[in-house]
Amino acid sequence: GYILGHKLGLKKQTVIQYGRFNVIEATTKGREIRDLIKSKEYLGWDDPRLVTLKALKRRGITKEAFYELLNHIGLVKHDVNLDFNMIAAINRKILDKRANRYYFVAKPHKISIQSLAINKVNIPIHPDKKETRILSVNKDIFISEEDYQLFKDKEVRLMHLSNIKLGKKIEVLSEEKTKQLQKIQWVSEGVPVKVLMENGEWIEGIG
Repeated sequence: GYILGHKLGLKKQTVIQYGRFNVIEATTKGREIRDLIKSKEYLGWDDPRLVTLKALKRRGITKEAFYELLNHIGLVKHDVNLDFNMIAAINRKILDKRANRYYFVAKPHKISIQSLAINKVNIPIHPDKKETRILSVNKDIFISEEDYQLFKDKEVRLMHLSNIKLGKKIEVLSEEKTKQLQKIQWVSEGVPVKVLMENGEWIEGIG
């Protein structure tokens, strides 16, 4: 290529080769990925356990996260091994500024609050935005089974709703926000939701 360019009178090009970015414990070889997909161990080229462009896009990794990653690490001639948690942390900071908040409850556990006086609640769509959304509330409220087992017989705060004591009979303590109480997500009149987790497994709940 250089000889041909020289004979044609082309300007000499400078080529700089940079090291490869590897993600620790991630499979990047096409043949291996293809075999894993064929064997049904992976869901496809966009399986969240992969670091293909399709998989990263499906996981919500933004292009801005790659720019920030390069600014943070820089381009070097030797290979660099990255922990995916670093990519996820950078991406989370980017998305946190613009992502609206919604409630999701995995493995829902129903609690009945007969003494709850509220039938609607106004919730901020984002901590830094003025926009809000109205949620309908009835006597049956769902929290995650994990939260129920973890905070059973304790006082907790249903986010933006009420302070309660979890037990066989739910006791409403106050509707005022209390910083000292553990805050948990809840859903009243929700819809079925399936969420694909980073390990490739689906979890079901309501949102």
